[in-house]
Amino acid sequence: MERNYSIDKLKILASFAVVFMHVVNYLPTTTFANYWTYDWYFPILDLAVPLFFVFAGYFLKRKNIFQIPQYTNKIFVMIIAYNLVYLLIKWPIDMMSSYINGLRGWALVSHYFQPITWWMVLTGIVGSEHLWYLSGLFYASWILIFLLNRKFTPLTIFLLGFAAFILMFLPPFNFLLGNLLLYGGFVKGFFYVSMGYLIATYTIRYPHKVLLLLLSLVVLVVIGSNTSSLILYESLLAVVVFQILIIAKEFPGQPSWLSRFSHYSLGIYLLHIIFTGIFNTVRGFFPGVNALNPLFIVLPMVMICIIGSILLYPLTEKYIHRPLIHLFNRILTKLNIPHQI
Repeated sequence: MERNYSIDKLKILASFAVVFMHVVNYLPTTTFANYWTYDWYFPILDLAVPLFFVFAGYFLKRKNIFQIPQYTNKIFVMIIAYNLVYLLIKWPIDMMSSYINGLRGWALVSHYFQPITWWMVLTGIVGSEHLWYLSGLFYASWILIFLLNRKFTPLTIFLLGFAAFILMFLPPFNFLLGNLLLYGGFVKGFFYVSMGYLIATYTIRYPHKVLLLLLSLVVLVVIGSNTSSLILYESLLAVVVFQILIIAKEFPGQPSWLSRFSHYSLGIYLLHIIFTGIFNTVRGFFPGVNALNPLFIVLPMVMICIIGSILLYPLTEKYIHRPLIHLFNRILTKLNIPHQI
């Protein structure tokens, strides 16, 4: 399978979308938030994480089935590493923000340890909620391995993923959306990973692909920004994601400066919350920031988050993630377990 430069470009754009989404989250606390400055474009931004999942599923097809456990081991260590990063870096920033809001002494410390629950540990979000993507990818990949080993076809696996995806929005399963399936969790991850694996396996043809994608995007923006139905909203997102990958597969594109930045996409996703946390702490110190025109806040903050994450990522890899990989490999070697990273 040749390199797909269209997917490379979409990955870096998806990481930019996640950053933008988290930066503008402060707008509802100001007088600037309305439909045109905040609501209408959020469905477009919400495509980002599903795209990360579907691209992962697409590239898993490149791997031999015996290589996928090695990939899941890598994700598992990454979950530990980046939760540790946030425990070391972001929590002190958050504690400073809580200090500003009046918490002192043991109340300040316990404020961060009392809410830790079993489902936060299982979903890998002890350090930060956005790390749910890694645990979702980890569990989704293992489910994919399990089903492939039992000779399920990619189409059957996708249909199972689709069924689970729909069921999680319906009683009695929808109560899990507030904890074990936060943001959709591994069920959402498995649905999109299975979608990516399906599209990588089969050639799916239908006419007027680009026109249908544009129409689907319009429907997503118009209905998605106005509906209160979560299942309808998520279904519209899934339709658009499916079409994006179909088109990206058909038109793999050419290398460009944007595609060359794709290897930073994961680092930007993982680390940008540190910089949005600093931004929110600064707003706590200087409430007047909320009165400034968002044009002078949002774009500079997006650039700071992107550049800061790109600069910080090699350091977190060198001093936290890679040492944990070496430790994990030593443990697997001693236990005589294969699938080292």
